[in-house]
Amino acid sequence: MATCRHPCLARTLRDVRSQTVRLRDLSHSGLGRMLTSLEEHRAMLKAITQGEA
Repeated sequence: MATCRHPCLARTLRDVRSQTVRLRDLSHSGLGRMLTSLEEHRAMLKAITQGEA
């Protein structure tokens, strides 16, 4: 963020980053959840690339 020359944008990016870190920790906290999340993301990518978004 230090390279961002727009103070409002830099602040927004910091805020979003702190929330994504928290959500990532929560979503991967359960046993096996990270693998499930990976499969979910793969399924989304497949749907998007096949035009089934």
